[in-house]
Amino acid sequence: MRTGDLQRQIKLVAREKIYVVDDDPDILNLFQKKLGENFEVITFLGATEIFSRFDKDHPKAIFIDIHMPNIDGIALLGHLLDHPSTSEIPVFCMSADKSLELVDRLTLKGAAGYLHKPFEISSFCSSISSLISGVNKKITNSDSNRSCTIAVGVKAKNNLLLECLYKSIEENVHRTLLLSWTTGEQFYKNHPQLQAAIDSEKLVHLEIRSSLIMKFPYLQSLVPIFSDLAQFVEYDRDKFHLIFDEPRNLYDVYDQERALSKTIALSRLIQTSFYKSDIFMTAAHNPTLKSFISKLAKIYTGKDQ
Repeated sequence: MRTGDLQRQIKLVAREKIYVVDDDPDILNLFQKKLGENFEVITFLGATEIFSRFDKDHPKAIFIDIHMPNIDGIALLGHLLDHPSTSEIPVFCMSADKSLELVDRLTLKGAAGYLHKPFEISSFCSSISSLISGVNKKITNSDSNRSCTIAVGVKAKNNLLLECLYKSIEENVHRTLLLSWTTGEQFYKNHPQLQAAIDSEKLVHLEIRSSLIMKFPYLQSLVPIFSDLAQFVEYDRDKFHLIFDEPRNLYDVYDQERALSKTIALSRLIQTSFYKSDIFMTAAHNPTLKSFISKLAKIYTGKDQ
């Protein structure tokens, strides 16, 4: 097989799936024609079969028409976001209705984005690709040594966190400290390279115990937590790259005043203790909470202080 043919085969195998639900065959054909080279586009003329497919696939994104016969598109959006198989998959809505009221309703329901029909054909492919790639948001400071990633769904967040771990270990400049709610056995059983990094002490994995959730709101200072960390890293925290999984689990994000004060205190400790930090959090469907989590992310990177 020629090199070009092999590269095309590899690209074909590696394509991610997207689902498109629309009662208009022309719209489905447009998605397949324009996006078929970069994605495996699976189309549905209705929503009756879509849920049975999730046993076979985990698509990168779902696009649904809001106005289809015999089905309420907004109700379908709700079902997709509530269903255990699809709750972590970004759902984009499509309609010729350009009213702000509809867009607001869809946003409140948790839609990841909105596409107006008719589509601009010349920029269709780039627009869709931009929507999909922009789902996971990464905020970085000017020195690129503090970042916070907000991912749609736990699966996407864990994949991005793993990529960060591998990159940190491969750079082999400093040791890596992972703070996670996941036990080491669960995290590394399918990743022997990471287990080897632990064995060689290039990587330190500290599991956050659920008991911290109970006591954290009553702590006047976060110093005790980092005093405990110092014992594990032999007081060389400034030589570590910190990767922190879901720090917002330590407090109630719905109590925004307290959450802000705790985030500011925690971010200051991170910035003064570790030469580099990468924070990972999952996004929220609720628009108010979604905006607040973005604010927390900016604080963690030092961009909102």
